This record gives sequence, structure tokens and C-alpha cells, in this order.
Amino acid sequence: MKQGVLFEDMTPQDPTIKDIGVRLSLKFSKANPSKVSLYKNGTLIKTVDLSDRVAKRLLVVEAVEMGATKIRLAKALQISRQSIHNYIEIKKHFGIEGLIHNYSPSTSKSTRLQRQNHVSHRRTGNKARQLEQMRKEKKQQVPVQMELTFGETIAQVVLEDHPYAEEHDWKQTRYAGVFTYVITLITQNRWLELVMGFFGDGYKIFMVFILMAALNIRSIEQLKNLRKREAGLILGIKNLPTRIRTRCLLHDVSRKQLSTELLTHFFRSQIRSGIVGIWLWFTDGHHLP
Repeated sequence: MKQGVLFEDMTPQDPTIKDIGVRLSLKFSKANPSKVSLYKNGTLIKTVDLSDRVAKRLLVVEAVEMGATKIRLAKALQISRQSIHNYIEIKKHFGIEGLIHNYSPSTSKSTRLQRQNHVSHRRTGNKARQLEQMRKEKKQQVPVQMELTFGETIAQVVLEDHPYAEEHDWKQTRYAGVFTYVITLITQNRWLELVMGFFGDGYKIFMVFILMAALNIRSIEQLKNLRKREAGLILGIKNLPTRIRTRCLLHDVSRKQLSTELLTHFFRSQIRSGIVGIWLWFTDGHHLP
């Protein structure tokens, strides 16, 4: 007697998706196999082109740091475990700079010597002139307004006031933990699109509210104790507004009387995207008013 297959109607696993660790996976593009996306808990982390060697090294190291299994990662990317070990060692001794220029710890662990040995591979030219040219090209760009539509509400945000529009080098901040809240709202809830669509430039007050909730700040008055520049970088609004400016933003947003419509669209988007479940609740008649 032939035994049947259990769950034979189950959908076969997508061959373009490779599990590389607990809640970690790589998804390869069907149209372009050299493009791969890194996912954690079903959330897109980054997409890279494997033909870019630097991007590939950075992807490998980042995946391992997030908990990827080296054997699975090597098999998925068709590289050796020794290569993965080498990338990790380069990052350990020389940081991102070493991965970009492919330094070799076996040759020397001195950053100065590595820079001398790889000077021919580094960017040439006058850095000041390069920066000047980049600024000139940026000024020549025509500012485009972002138009977001939710229901019957349309709001526009000038390019310069877009969140995270400011370019800057890596900076340390004591409020870095707040970004975990911000990135979740942006990626999973489309929060920024929502509040910008309803309130335009007034979205900044909602970013301040996220900061207050994350740091357990109970009143606008307590914002005076924060480092405005550091907090502003995390929120993508350059500088944290002063207490007076924050109150003005709050009053401007309140006068529009759009809170009910905002909440309706927010919960509707959560249900549609499957972030929250839909349940039927039954209760005894004695509990009804």
C-alpha cells in the first residue's frame, strides 16, 4: 500500500528565496539574478547588485552581523566560507574602508600601510573640487514637490523640507535608539507618507511625538533638555524645533481638524497590509450597555 504525501497541496518554496539564518533570507531577482535583496523578519533591509564587488562584501558582512549562518550564506551567494571569513577579518581590522578598498590583514594590519599599498585604487583628484562640483550639480536640480494623496486630502512638501534630505557624514548621537521606532513606522506603516499627505510641512510635529514617546518625555517643556542637533538628525528634520516652535506646529496641525480622518486611513492601511489581524469578538448579552 502506497503511503500518501502529507500536505501535498502545500505551495512549493520559491526557488529565488534562500534562507540564510533565523528570520533571515536572500531573494534573488528573476529578471536579473545578480540583484539580491536581504530580508529580516520579512522586512526588506537592502538590495544590492552582486556584480558590484564592494556592495557584495558589505552585504556579506552585514548579513553575518545580523545572524546569518556562514554555510548557508556561502551556498546562497556561491562563494567560499573562507571568503566570508576574510571579509569579516577585513571589517574587524580596517572597518568599512578596508572592505571598500579590499585591504588584506594577512599582508599588514596597519591602516597606514594598507592605504599606501592601495593608493592606486583610491579615488584621485582634488577632493575640494569634487565636492564643489557635486554642490553645483545639486543647485542646478529643479526642486520637485512631493504630492501625496489620501482620500480627498492633498498636501505638498517642498524638496528642501523632505525628511532626511540633508546630507552629512556619519555622526554619533545619544538618541540613536529612537531610529528603530522611526524606521518601523516608515517601512511597515507608511507613516511619513500618511502624515505628510494630510499635513504637509506639519509632519515635523509627528516626528517630535515619536521622539517623545520613545524617550518617555511627557511634556513639550521637557524638550529643552535635549540636544537639538543630535535629535534632529535622527528624526530627519535637521534640528529639533524649540518649545515655542513645537507648540506652534501643534496648533497649526490641530486647526486642520483632520485627526479622525488620519486615524481612519492609518488603521485601514494596517488592515490592508496585514500588520494587524481582523477578529470576530463574541460577548455575553450582560456585557452590552
